[in-house]
Amino acid sequence: MYRKGLKTPPIRTVFFGTPESVLPIAEALDRVSKIVGVVTRPDAPRGRGKLVQPPPLKVWAASRGLQV
Repeated sequence: MYRKGLKTPPIRTVFFGTPESVLPIAEALDRVSKIVGVVTRPDAPRGRGKLVQPPPLKVWAASRGLQV
């Protein structure tokens, strides 16, 4: 995967974030560089039932096979 018009390999990036609001940023960054890993908060209890759920960025990263 090379950046358009350039013959250099893509920049390897580790992305830091947690909330759902960072997902568009992560997707845009993934188009211009190669995200190789994600750092986010651990799974935490959420909602009224206090069920342990992963943060949105972890779900996004897992769907792309990225290391968390």
